[in-house]
Amino acid sequence: MGRVTAAGLLPALRPAWAAGPAVLNDYWWGSSPSPVEIPFAWVQNPAQWVEDPPLNVIQVTGNPGASLTDADSVEAYGESAFSATLATATALDATTLAQFVRAYYATGPDEVPRVRFMGLRFVLNAHSQSPDEIRLLLGVREGRRISITGTPATWPDGASEQVVEGIAHSADDEGGRFLDWITSPVIGVDPGEAGPWFKLGTSFWGGTDVQIF
Repeated sequence: MGRVTAAGLLPALRPAWAAGPAVLNDYWWGSSPSPVEIPFAWVQNPAQWVEDPPLNVIQVTGNPGASLTDADSVEAYGESAFSATLATATALDATTLAQFVRAYYATGPDEVPRVRFMGLRFVLNAHSQSPDEIRLLLGVREGRRISITGTPATWPDGASEQVVEGIAHSADDEGGRFLDWITSPVIGVDPGEAGPWFKLGTSFWGGTDVQIF
């Protein structure tokens, strides 16, 4: 259960870590459109959020496999396991994935946990949003990055930068129409900032950009 650290937010249980959405988040940058800007005033409070637990005990099965543990993260937060199975022809893939998970998911004692939202709700009624605003919200698809603008200063670091993982629509007996997003945090060194990833034609060997799995 996430800790309540920001006004207007509720903790929610975090779903199991999934490799697919996370790799999508990582690989997307450099070729995707700019984040869709969503004013905080459009979000119906309270928004449900949860801190991602650190993944600090990593086991990748492959040919060969790889195992890594982040001792500092384990000491600070306890053990939180990640496991995956790879069937690739490249022997280093397992090591690469294990190192990637440790680098970006094994939250250290002095690092800020990433925040995801289990429910960002918008009211799609004519008196709540203009037609153009409703079209903007409905045009966001899974895998699209969003940037929530005008957030309170009490929001967790990086919480305003998210990737939409799930979309749901609903209505009530009074004619209300609702749009709900489930999101995941942007993966990167600093909360809310993607990367730095290695980009062909921009990065250079020996630089600080990271070659992703």
